[in-house]
Amino acid sequence: MPETFTVFGDRVRWARHLRGLLAREVVDSLPVSSPTYSRIENSDMTEVDPVVAHSLALALSTPLGWLSAPPRAFATSSGTQFRANSRMTKGAQQTVTSWLTMYAELLATLDRVVTLPPTTFPFQTVLDADPRDAAQHVRATLRLRPDQPIDHLIRSLEKLGVFVGVVDFEEETHLRNHDASSSWFNLQSGRAAPVVLIRQHSSWERVRFSVAHEAGHLALHRQSSGPNREQEATEFAAELLLPSATLRAEWPRHVTVMGLLGLKERWGMSIAALIQHGYRNELLDDDRRVSLFKQLSNGRDPKTGERWRVREPGATSRTVERPLLVANAIEVGFGISPDLQAFLGELPPARSGEWYSEFLLNFATGWSRSMRAQLEAAATERLDNVLPLRR
Repeated sequence: MPETFTVFGDRVRWARHLRGLLAREVVDSLPVSSPTYSRIENSDMTEVDPVVAHSLALALSTPLGWLSAPPRAFATSSGTQFRANSRMTKGAQQTVTSWLTMYAELLATLDRVVTLPPTTFPFQTVLDADPRDAAQHVRATLRLRPDQPIDHLIRSLEKLGVFVGVVDFEEETHLRNHDASSSWFNLQSGRAAPVVLIRQHSSWERVRFSVAHEAGHLALHRQSSGPNREQEATEFAAELLLPSATLRAEWPRHVTVMGLLGLKERWGMSIAALIQHGYRNELLDDDRRVSLFKQLSNGRDPKTGERWRVREPGATSRTVERPLLVANAIEVGFGISPDLQAFLGELPPARSGEWYSEFLLNFATGWSRSMRAQLEAAATERLDNVLPLRR
């Protein structure tokens, strides 16, 4: 046994957040003081004796080999952006950021094995860039006409080298307040990768707008962001999905909730988002905007009786979008029926297939049935005393 082990502070912090633990809860299981543990988390790397190293791995339910492996992805200085409501706690943000980073590490691993598509997604390099101009730049890069809807937003962004992942956060109440997050990451190869992580959701409208919103953060806030970043990302999202000039040309003369259904189905935006988009473009005054939202809140589906504020009209007109880029990269690197052990062998060392399988399953939306079946089988072998990942 070596006299000391190297542990990386980023990995220790990510593991704690993924397990949903407070620092003091980890310290209670370690033979070190709180200040010493804080130094471990906040240092690039720390040499610790074998007792501390193994106690740390046990407290975090994380393989020591993984804690001792150099990180493969680093978020840029602008940090993580969130599409979430005001009830999202700091702890929830830390957990989501760790999940986002784990997904970026998966990309960094694939980047070592296969040739990932280049990133051509355009971003702004000036402060206070106009969100509408930035959205038009992305549409131009996609070679879309102003009157041309984006049929599948996620696949379109994947063509520009944006990497999108899906995670189910429903099990943890405090994470239900989160819809999506994003960041630019520097991968170990030196490549810059824009990454979006979205919460699995049954609403196609919500998924599309959340992805468009995060694309706004990636385009506008790579280098810096100010207090209006959420409003800017929202304006970008609306303009990306439906350019203002086309909105004005297609806006109905007499606006009602059901009168906006045609625009919703053609352009892939919720009626609520269309109302706001129309208001920002001065197609509605504030009184009419409020009136439409009241109609949307109080209206009911005549067949089911379900309120429109729960499920808007047109909720079944599309299917929920799902990413494919990472799933395709796995098949290119490891076969149409991927070799799970070969795949795990490329990841930072863990010596524990079931440990990796547990968190990889959370990213497996759109992956092959063979890979999902292998991951599910491996995950069931997880030891009973291992803390579950917080999702």
